[in-house]
Amino acid sequence: MIYYIFIVIFPFFSFVKNKNIKIYALMLSFLFLVSFCSLRWQTGTDWLPYYDDFMSPGNRHDFEIGYVLYVKLIRYLTDNYTLFLFTTSIIPIALIFWGCLKTQKNISLTILSVCVFYSYYYLGSFFGAERRIIAIGLSFFALIQYKSNKKVQSLILILCASTFHISSLVTLSVFLINKLSLNLY
Repeated sequence: MIYYIFIVIFPFFSFVKNKNIKIYALMLSFLFLVSFCSLRWQTGTDWLPYYDDFMSPGNRHDFEIGYVLYVKLIRYLTDNYTLFLFTTSIIPIALIFWGCLKTQKNISLTILSVCVFYSYYYLGSFFGAERRIIAIGLSFFALIQYKSNKKVQSLILILCASTFHISSLVTLSVFLINKLSLNLY
């Protein structure tokens, strides 16, 4: 039931005229999404392997080097898995919110974008997929950088994302697609 509260109530804030209320609603939605993702327990497809990996650092799975170093850093700071989930949630959600705000000057569109993200992607993919969600956040922001004509930063972000989840290298196709479309005209 709690899943539906957000998607039913939050879109109405895009119709509010007061910009401060919209900003406040956006901040609350950010806190809701981060809290919802980080306070879950034993939820998601790969929850147990990530939990075991964090709690028993010597029993490494075959994870990408960026994720392994990230776990080591967080584990050095704390052995609290909920704090690990909080940190792991805040990174991609912050990048997605920041990217939406950078590309859309209209806060109403940002609110609606967050609703689409929540309903189509967040619920199905952000639970128990720690490596993937960080890679998604980095890849999404890489595309924003690419769109802003910051191709070097975009490439660095994509390569960084691939150290969390190798599938992020697919994002490099944006360079090829852009090159091909330029050659066709």
